[in-house]
Amino acid sequence: LRVWHFDENEFATNGSSMRRSRPSEPCTQLRFMSEDGKRIGLLTPSALEVYSRRSADVVKKKTKRRLKRKAHEEDSSQLSTAGDEWEPFAVVFPEEKPRSFGCSSQTVVYFGTRNNTLEKHRVVASGEDGSSLIGKIEVPGHRSAVRAVACRENAVAAASTSGLKVWDAQ
Repeated sequence: LRVWHFDENEFATNGSSMRRSRPSEPCTQLRFMSEDGKRIGLLTPSALEVYSRRSADVVKKKTKRRLKRKAHEEDSSQLSTAGDEWEPFAVVFPEEKPRSFGCSSQTVVYFGTRNNTLEKHRVVASGEDGSSLIGKIEVPGHRSAVRAVACRENAVAAASTSGLKVWDAQ
């Protein structure tokens, strides 16, 4: 996963890479899961990898530790990498193969699946009692595969080649 930092005066700075939780599967969709940019969701053909941004203090400690191991004597504040700043938070496995996802909050994710159902899951940090299926919409809706899902407050929009459907998230 490649990460860049943006600021007001420059297009991109400090492009760096980090290891993914499941590197053998390609990324099919990537999006921020929170307004503040502290969670990223990366969709693969079978799961959703969720990454969380570390606090500034933790980033400093991780960078310092990494530089100490590498025996560099450069300024650690300028050498933090994506791996120092981001950590794997959870991996969510929907019941069916996912095609797209949308988030109504940092902890609730909707999947549009390859068999035209819409699954709602709760995201729980790895190591805790796993992510769980909250609900599923299997009623007739799209006649072709759901290609995109978007969420906002109490509504979920799902799009396919045949059209757009808006569902009540309650």
